[in-house]
Amino acid sequence: MAGVEASAEVILSLSFNQDHSCFAVGTTRGFRVYATSPLALRFRREWDAGIGIAELYKRSNMIALVGGGSIPHDSETKVVFWDDFSERHVAELEFQSHVCGLRFREERLFIALQNAIYVYTLTTLKNIKTYTTAPNPLGLCCINQTLPLVAVFPGHVQGHLCIWKETDPSSEAPAEEKEVKAHDGNLACLAISADGSLAATASEKGTLIRVWDTEAGTQKHEFRRGTENAVIWSMAFSPDNSLLAVTSNHGTCHIFRLKGENKTSAFRGFGGIFGSQWSALKANITEKRSIISFLPDSKGVVIIGEDGSFTVINITGGESSELKIDESASTTSFMV
Repeated sequence: MAGVEASAEVILSLSFNQDHSCFAVGTTRGFRVYATSPLALRFRREWDAGIGIAELYKRSNMIALVGGGSIPHDSETKVVFWDDFSERHVAELEFQSHVCGLRFREERLFIALQNAIYVYTLTTLKNIKTYTTAPNPLGLCCINQTLPLVAVFPGHVQGHLCIWKETDPSSEAPAEEKEVKAHDGNLACLAISADGSLAATASEKGTLIRVWDTEAGTQKHEFRRGTENAVIWSMAFSPDNSLLAVTSNHGTCHIFRLKGENKTSAFRGFGGIFGSQWSALKANITEKRSIISFLPDSKGVVIIGEDGSFTVINITGGESSELKIDESASTTSFMV
């Protein structure tokens, strides 16, 4: 493995920043930060050592890093905050076990370990809350970008979703919490809408996608990605909350309507015939791990793959008309 890392740069992680205007790439040699539209390299660091998690703060030069790969740059139990402008580490947090994921915004930093979520104030890095969760090796945690602050992550019990809401992060009032049973199996992918009103969940089976009202804690939609098990790589809500996009290891991107009609059908399974809402649109993409985001106008998606692919799919049609893929869809490589 060390020989492979010495001869080829391999992607270890992909992550959008808070408004999806940029994305960060952790590799076996360091990290890169790109602008999303138009695609452009903003800055990079090569240390000949691995970065397993790279999380950019807004459009700044501040990025949170966790070591990874067979030759990690730093301990996988440590979060290092790197200021690329001054070219130095400015702060760090260390834990007793591997850091599996992290997300942040102006007021809060959420760090996911295998069985816990730590919540910090971002300005002082003071721990204000710790949650015990069901096994969360993927470090699942999503935060919206408006007020009230809403975060979603695995609950205490397998298959449960915890919804965390903080109306005024500057006050000392405790956050509201509710836990709902989302699936029978472990959660494998999460998404939250920009306004925090909706959350999407998928389990390890990857056949059903459920959408939740975060205020009421109730299910609003259930979508069927397919009948065969799949690994759901990523999900994203459109800015206007009208669509949900899903990518999987089957090399597909499914677009579901949250407003308007999806395709419907019935299939025979154990116990009888079940009606399902299927995607309104399906596109073929990379089978490698990917992250997805909608364009600001909700008329297309950007898909960034672990194979270095950068795909833009433009969508025509609307709430009352059929969704179609525009012929201007394109794929290029950002790993150059």
